[in-house]
Amino acid sequence: MSDTLIKRSFVPGEEWVYYKFYCGAKTGDKVLEEAIIPAIERLKVNNLIDQWFFIRYADPDLHLRVRLHCSDVANIGEIIQTIYRFTQKMVEQELVWKVLLDTYQRELERYGANTMELSEQLFFFDSELFVKVLPYFRNTDGEVVRWLFALKSIDALLDSFQFSLDDKLLLLQELKSAFGKEFGMDQFLKGQLDAKFRKDRSLIEQALDSTSEKDSLIATLLNAIHEQRDVMKPIVLQILSMKQHAQLDIPFNDLMGSYIHMLVNRIFKSKQRMHEMVLYDFLYRYYKSTVARAKKHEGLAKAVKF
Repeated sequence: MSDTLIKRSFVPGEEWVYYKFYCGAKTGDKVLEEAIIPAIERLKVNNLIDQWFFIRYADPDLHLRVRLHCSDVANIGEIIQTIYRFTQKMVEQELVWKVLLDTYQRELERYGANTMELSEQLFFFDSELFVKVLPYFRNTDGEVVRWLFALKSIDALLDSFQFSLDDKLLLLQELKSAFGKEFGMDQFLKGQLDAKFRKDRSLIEQALDSTSEKDSLIATLLNAIHEQRDVMKPIVLQILSMKQHAQLDIPFNDLMGSYIHMLVNRIFKSKQRMHEMVLYDFLYRYYKSTVARAKKHEGLAKAVKF
């Protein structure tokens, strides 16, 4: 589909209101939780916006990019005033040191012209999910919990898009290889990843294995993930239908890689690409091991049947 059929840019005053909140990596979650999210909840309750999403970025200064879709452009003034009221304190405390309204340029080449609006809806649901689980990252094991949440979120996303175990292994092999090249994978780095995977393997398997018993916190996070995946199912089915009918503007695995990239970007406060590299490596190892066990079990079953 030609990108002339979908609007690429939205300047301030049009249906997408695009904010940049400049703040440190460590304060990003605090700004989200104490200012941006309450403002967005107010906007939703008052029916001023019908979707939103955020990402973390640096240009080179670190900031949160928040995009709000207006229910009616006539209410943009009220939206801006609401954001101001909820974020003013953060600015006064210098936790946010600059706020910008900017032009939203859709990445049509990355997400496909005919899947751009569907992608924005997925970003909305992913942002809502992150908001729901953010309080669980505050405890002493918060970073471990964040990590396990990221692993399971990626796995659940692939499940939603009907990836088989072999499909998952193939995609993660591609992502692992690409990020390995980016980070100059060598024997030293591989050794570090080997050691970390061995150390955390039981936790990783507990989060990813649907048959394993899980502690209450992990179970709570998994329930939140599955609830959100149920909500986004109609959008997923539309994209899968387009794939089936060869209507996607870009390769399906490229689109999935971009969705996973944005998911990881929201979860981690900093060094997101490094986290991606490790996540892809660990997921590849897990899927490879699971495939091997499945084939071994299948071979034993055939031998017994014979």
